[in-house]
Amino acid sequence: MDSKISVLLLVRPAEGGIRKHVQTLLRGLNSDRYDIAVACPPGSPLFEECHSLGWRVFPVDLAGDVSLLQDFRSVLEVRRALKSVRPEILHMHGMKAALVGRTAVSIGRRPKTLITCHSFVLDERSGPVKRKCAALLELFLQPVTDKMICVSEALKTHMVHDLRVPAHKIAVIPNGIRFNELLKPKRD
Repeated sequence: MDSKISVLLLVRPAEGGIRKHVQTLLRGLNSDRYDIAVACPPGSPLFEECHSLGWRVFPVDLAGDVSLLQDFRSVLEVRRALKSVRPEILHMHGMKAALVGRTAVSIGRRPKTLITCHSFVLDERSGPVKRKCAALLELFLQPVTDKMICVSEALKTHMVHDLRVPAHKIAVIPNGIRFNELLKPKRD
C-alpha cells in the first residue's frame, strides 16, 4: 500500500454536533489509509479527548467572534501545525476555523482544503454591513477553497445566495443520527 494520506482537522470551539461529527470521523477513518492530526482549542473537551486517545493534537485558540489580534495568533498557530503535519488535506469544521485555516494556507505550500459547514453564518439578526463583510471575506478566500460540505440543502442555499460560494464547490452530506443511541434507556 502507498503512504498514508495526511489530514489535519481544524475545529473551532465545539460542543454537540460539530464535536460528535469530529469524533465520528476520528473513529471511522481508516488509520491504515489516513494519518490524522487535530488542531483545536487547548483545554477544550475535544482537545483533551484527542490527547487521551493518542491522536496528535495541536493547540489553536480559535476565539468565537472575529478578533483581529487573536485571529492573527490563531493563524500563526495553524501555520505551526501545518508545518509540523504537512497535510495533504486541511479539513476545517465551522466557519471560524475556515476563516483562520484558509488565511493560514494562503501563503506558502497549500494542502487541499475542505470545509464542513455545520450551521448558518448569517441570520435575520445580521445587519447589511455584517452580511457584506462576510460575503467579501468569502470572496477573498475562494481561491484557497477546494470543496465545502454543507449538512443540509438549506445551508447550501445560504452559502450560495448569501455568501456567493460557487455551487459547484459545495456537496451536501446530511448529518446522520444514530437512532439506536437515542432509543437506549437513560441511566441515572
